[in-house]
Formats: sequence, structure tokens, C-alpha cells
Amino acid sequence: MRPKYNLFTLFKHLNSDGSYTWYARFWDQNAGKYSVARSTGVIVEGKRERKPEALLAANAMLPTISFFLTMADREELDHDPFLHVKPAHDEPKEKGVLTLTEGGREATLS
Repeated sequence: MRPKYNLFTLFKHLNSDGSYTWYARFWDQNAGKYSVARSTGVIVEGKRERKPEALLAANAMLPTISFFLTMADREELDHDPFLHVKPAHDEPKEKGVLTLTEGGREATLS
């Protein structure tokens, strides 16, 4: 069963030096609210603000959140088209190129 709410949301956190970092806020089904926020470690910069990289980092953190998902939910998440990460090409020209598909939009990371 797909969760009623997004598993996480991203927001920009203002650092003491005036720069911004992407943070992820994770949904706690038991509490009924977004209750845990963690830094993705991705600095907001450039035209696209490196949001696709922050999405990948937040998705990688999902299993480390203690209240998060049963194994059955995690298996369903692996098939979620909104969080699906795949190689950019069947045989990538460059090592480490990924495409993140989010709501039908694709972003390529290298």
C-alpha cells in the first residue's frame, strides 16, 4: 500500500555562513506528521539548485530512519515510479551517470 503522504519532503536550511543546504523531513506514520529532519549534505547552488542530488541523498537515507517502513512497504517503494533511480542509458558512456525520475520528469546526474 502506497503511503498517504510523501515519504519525505525537501526544504532549504539557512546555514550560519549564509549558504543553504537541502534537508529532508521524513513522514512518521505513527505520529501522523513529518517528525524527523536530516541534512542531505547537498549545498544549494547553481541554476537547478542540485535538487536531484538532494532527492537521491534523501532516498538513500530512508532505511536509516528508525520508524520508517516495514519490509513489505520497502519492497513496494522499490517499484514506486516517483522515486525510481536508473542508469541514464542501457550502456552509459560515462561511469556514474544516473537519471532520477520524479513525477514523470527526469533529471540526469553525473
